[in-house]
Amino acid sequence: RTPGHSNRVFSMKFHPTMRSVLVTGGWDNTVQFWDLRRGHAVRAIFGPHVCGDSIDISEDGLTILTGSWRIDRQLQLWDFRTERLMDTLHWRSGASLAQPCMVYAAQFSKGDGSKL
Repeated sequence: RTPGHSNRVFSMKFHPTMRSVLVTGGWDNTVQFWDLRRGHAVRAIFGPHVCGDSIDISEDGLTILTGSWRIDRQLQLWDFRTERLMDTLHWRSGASLAQPCMVYAAQFSKGDGSKL
């Protein structure tokens, strides 16, 4: 059991196959896993600074995508089962490196064969 969020929550997604489970993220640098049957947060990931609609769960329910309002490590993939960081997506190059680019929204592409 975790205490839940300690600051504003900006994003929430229901798990695609476990209808009583949802994940939330916000300013407290956590992603919280909630089980509605238990009525509280049951697990948490520390790290992502979510400031918009920037949490998503893959269609198979195995991966969480987070987008963070910070100048590095903005897009990250997390294992839903273990809460471990799987990958940090490097998406900026060249001239864009000189300008901080922080993320308000992130989601997986939907449909057959899509990844991100």
